[in-house]
Amino acid sequence: MQSRLKFFKVLGINIVILGILAGIMRRYPLTDKVYYLFLLVLLLMLFVNIFRYNHLKISEGNMFSITVAVSSLVFMIIFSMDQLESVAKRYLIVYILIIYLYFSFLRYGLDYTIKFYKQLTYLLNTFSVLNLYQVFFHKPLLINYMELIDLGYNYHFGSFAYRTMSVFNHPIVCGLFFVIAFLCNIFVLKSPMKYFFQILLILNIYTTYARSAWLALAVIMIVYAVLNHKKILLLLVRPKITYTSLFTFCLITPTLFIFMIFNFEVIYAGIVERFGDSLSFNSSDGSNLQRTMTISLIWSYMFDNGGYNLFFGYGAGTVTEFMLKHPLLLKGFATTDNQYVTLFYEFGLIGIFFYIYVIFFITFKYFKNKNKHWAIDLSFLCLLVVSFELLFFEAWPVVLVILAFLISVLTFQFKKINTEQD
Repeated sequence: MQSRLKFFKVLGINIVILGILAGIMRRYPLTDKVYYLFLLVLLLMLFVNIFRYNHLKISEGNMFSITVAVSSLVFMIIFSMDQLESVAKRYLIVYILIIYLYFSFLRYGLDYTIKFYKQLTYLLNTFSVLNLYQVFFHKPLLINYMELIDLGYNYHFGSFAYRTMSVFNHPIVCGLFFVIAFLCNIFVLKSPMKYFFQILLILNIYTTYARSAWLALAVIMIVYAVLNHKKILLLLVRPKITYTSLFTFCLITPTLFIFMIFNFEVIYAGIVERFGDSLSFNSSDGSNLQRTMTISLIWSYMFDNGGYNLFFGYGAGTVTEFMLKHPLLLKGFATTDNQYVTLFYEFGLIGIFFYIYVIFFITFKYFKNKNKHWAIDLSFLCLLVVSFELLFFEAWPVVLVILAFLISVLTFQFKKINTEQD
């Protein structure tokens, strides 16, 4: 175990980055066991840290957060005794990673978060560049290794209707991480190449045809503008002009303008066609109908049966069996396509209100702290994106990894934050 730890340290790869890669590999049959290997290694590393660094002083606030994390895990296990395999496969990663990261923050402080975001930025921009293969050829680069979805989804390989997904095996998950990459570039990248990567990400987000990602990007940029309106106004009044930035602006702006002139109708028509009447209360869109019918079904089922299960749910992983027994628009469709609905069914009102409490606690803590580091700002914006996107799909392992990281950063009380720290 010590040699394994030294290897990661020498290699310089953040453990959360390894978790993201393991989460991606979980969706490929050839490498799906890597995820469980990562989970085992992370658990062993957590025990090593507990015994090795038990001398570290933990503040009352951080001790409270650790206690809440452990208590919620115990709660999940107790009320899912018949579904422990589902707990281990799906939710265990969240709690182990959060507790592990608390110890990492105790040792390294905010520097640990900064290094993670730098590595994540490079990784996601690499995935964005690789996605160009799918933009041009309309098929995944790793098509021969994918676990294809055979129900409720059409890949449209080789046609312009194909939705790009980079290495994530699903366009919605891909769109989510590319929106996160867009935010990371704003805070992390300093060179003029940032603008190239941003334009590339917008192109890739568009070609996922993931409406949730389009909305998430639009909403989060409005939130970013509101939170940073003073800084943005100052840059508009007193722009910092360098020869490099001027050259980049003169190169990119005309190119982008010409591209939009020749492709505006195609892009506009694609967006209108993709949304259709999906934003209407009387939407006839298939995926929207499936989601709204699922919400109505589970809402009615939970309140009609009431009692114990209304408050504590039916246990981890049980929603899959429920959906198969209650087919709706898509026969044999085993997912709710909404993580909040899944939480409600599996863990009842207590489970769903607990997550909502965590989000409100983080939001209150965020706005209460006036002296925030950019890594905290970035984490908060990313958490909003993930929380919004979970309305449209059940969280995959790779999403749970990034969610665990964001929650741990935003609930941890760092000793002293230097807002000028790079």
